[in-house]
Amino acid sequence: MNAREVIKKITGHNKLYDMCDYIDNWLEWYTGDVKAFHNYTIYNGKKQLQMKRMTLNMGKRVCEDWANLLLNEKTDITVADEYSQQMLHNVLADSKFWTKGNEGIEKSFALGIGAFVTTVDNIGTNEEGVLTDLSKSRVKVKFVNGTKIIPLTFEDDEITECAFVNVNSGKTYLSIHLKNEQGNYEIHNITCDGDVDNLSFSDEDVEVFDTQSPLPWYQIVKPNVANNVDINSPLGVSVFANAIDNLKEVDLVWDSYANEFVLGRKRIFVNAQDWAIDSRTGEEHDVFDSNDVVIYVLPEAEDGKQLITDQTQTLRVADHIAALQNQLNLLGYKCGLGTEHYKFDSAGVATATQIISVNSEMFRNLKKHEILLNDVLIGMSRSVLYALNTFTPYKVNMEAEITIKFDDSIIVDETTERTQDIVDVNLGVLSKAEYRAKWYNEDLGTAQRAIDEIDSFSIADEETTYMEQEPAEV
Repeated sequence: MNAREVIKKITGHNKLYDMCDYIDNWLEWYTGDVKAFHNYTIYNGKKQLQMKRMTLNMGKRVCEDWANLLLNEKTDITVADEYSQQMLHNVLADSKFWTKGNEGIEKSFALGIGAFVTTVDNIGTNEEGVLTDLSKSRVKVKFVNGTKIIPLTFEDDEITECAFVNVNSGKTYLSIHLKNEQGNYEIHNITCDGDVDNLSFSDEDVEVFDTQSPLPWYQIVKPNVANNVDINSPLGVSVFANAIDNLKEVDLVWDSYANEFVLGRKRIFVNAQDWAIDSRTGEEHDVFDSNDVVIYVLPEAEDGKQLITDQTQTLRVADHIAALQNQLNLLGYKCGLGTEHYKFDSAGVATATQIISVNSEMFRNLKKHEILLNDVLIGMSRSVLYALNTFTPYKVNMEAEITIKFDDSIIVDETTERTQDIVDVNLGVLSKAEYRAKWYNEDLGTAQRAIDEIDSFSIADEETTYMEQEPAEV
């Protein structure tokens, strides 16, 4: 029995949604080694030679750039309750979320889908499954890449039930998130011996964990673009799914550019007679260094033939750079980054660092991806707060407002914007609390309390200074 058969047995679903063939192909382009493209043969007139095409691996670079734009050190999750925010950030820090989250966005954009999954370890229960000891419970957030995700049911392109598969140390772990009759999620955890294609499974291997909530403990991450590969599938598509031809062209030009220096290196053809005889002494010995790769010895020439010929070729560097830049422009355009995002120079492929216009294509695509990621991060945060409140001793405010702050520094010059906000505060059109909430990543209530505290200190200092002044002489 394989993993898919086990999932069908547990869920009763006869059809499982996937795009395995496409995901496998996108994975190859993401790793930069597409066997059907980068391995090829060439006939040299005598035999077929096995060749390996060089790659710039722009499939990974595109996904990496999108991840860095969407989830970086300036991204922040704010909860309108100080204690709840601290507990949430403790879980994210314990899960190394800001590192793994960035990697997760990158992989999700490469494979078309990924997921952040909330888990609780070390929950104390008795034989009837009743919670008895929550002191050792530990909430974590994990990322699952698209090769391990099997959607089960969906509504309006939203995956409502899902299975996750993981293989480690000769065992296969299945985590199946299903809704029960009450509409709450139950997680069926299964540990089987063997790999995904050959499992040792029995009903006793299934452990059911009732989350007691209709809130999903997984959040699906994908590029916010329509799936034009399978319009009926709830799965997403790779951000470079419609730019495969451009990835090929980039690597074709790059391979030709590299070979230009190999095939166009300086070559000097020397007649065998001139190689062996020193014209000054008439003695027979090697005139040139026998290990010199520039020189190639030809058979003896007929009388009157030139004995030494220089066959140095002119390298077509400028033509290759122009062609490569053109392909990079097209690739950036097809992947939503715009035609000016990549530049090829002496240091290799560089990413544009200039402030982008709010009217640019890249700005619109960035904001479009942020819409989906905003919902993902809020959903993940709510599931973490629920797990903390229900399955640990820590009681947090699950109803507190959650806001996501993305990094807009590439869109707006932060220094300029901050200076303008200070002017607005001085003009009275922006309050100090609003300014502090924006630039210190605080909710409005916390910011106002901080301002009030600062103002109280300022008033106390003024009163102290007044009392300490010497009385004026009459």
